[in-house]
Amino acid sequence: MSRSLLRISGGQFHPTKVLKEAILGIPPLELMHEQIIIKFILKCLYQADDVSGKILQVEATPRHPFNIHTRLTKEFLQHENSLDNRLSRITLDTFDREQLVYSKDKILEYTCHKWNQKIIEEFGKVRKHDPYNLEPIHTDEHLHKYVKTLSSLKDPLFKRNDKRIDNTNMLDFLHGHSLRFQDFTYSVLKVDKDVHAPLCLECTTKADSPHHQLFECPEFDSEFRSELSSLVGNLETNFHLPIIFHSDCINTGGVSFNEDGTITFICKPCEARKAFKSQVKFICENSQFKDDLLTK
Repeated sequence: MSRSLLRISGGQFHPTKVLKEAILGIPPLELMHEQIIIKFILKCLYQADDVSGKILQVEATPRHPFNIHTRLTKEFLQHENSLDNRLSRITLDTFDREQLVYSKDKILEYTCHKWNQKIIEEFGKVRKHDPYNLEPIHTDEHLHKYVKTLSSLKDPLFKRNDKRIDNTNMLDFLHGHSLRFQDFTYSVLKVDKDVHAPLCLECTTKADSPHHQLFECPEFDSEFRSELSSLVGNLETNFHLPIIFHSDCINTGGVSFNEDGTITFICKPCEARKAFKSQVKFICENSQFKDDLLTK
């Protein structure tokens, strides 16, 4: 699965699996498997036939190999019905037929809820630490607010008609595991960064990274940089979170007044994505780094 995700991303090196799934909008395989289990058991219970009776017998047998499946279903029903009871005190036969009815949206919302929890539990594999800034301005608790997988699935970062080379370049800047960036190149070559700083090949004055090329390098200054900085620049090296998850924990947008008197709603995450795509394209067109594999 990890190798398949790498081929889909077009990358040459493996970022963390959690980050790849979030960027590509592909839920973890175990969560998709749970979806199938929950929907199957709910359908069987709704029919109220012999199969539903066998499921209740499995639920009453703690050591049964399929008992965990009934537990997953109870967790879903507990979440959907906002029950405060302990899971051990909930039984499947206490739910009426109306409560067993599910929709595609409900299953998706529950899957994204568990996906958010999984990402937060492994947040160290998603956030980016700046080795040159000992005191980051944002705590992990603050950055957790940007993790909204449901929003990213409803409005995916990569559109159907986008060029693969453009998407691959954007992925490089989001996960940073590319030879385009000297900080990662030094890691691959196992160079001691305390002795030899991974300087940018363009400006040769500061340490290279996706954040440096997007926001700091004077060789890549453009009109898109100022717009991108105003939208996500305050997050420093974790600028990728609102772009990936299409989220803004402070303000989701605003309005602008057109010349004809109409009002247009402005979505800040969408504007950040547009500025990010434009800045990445500008950098790739003017950079010394050229990847021949991507142009074939």
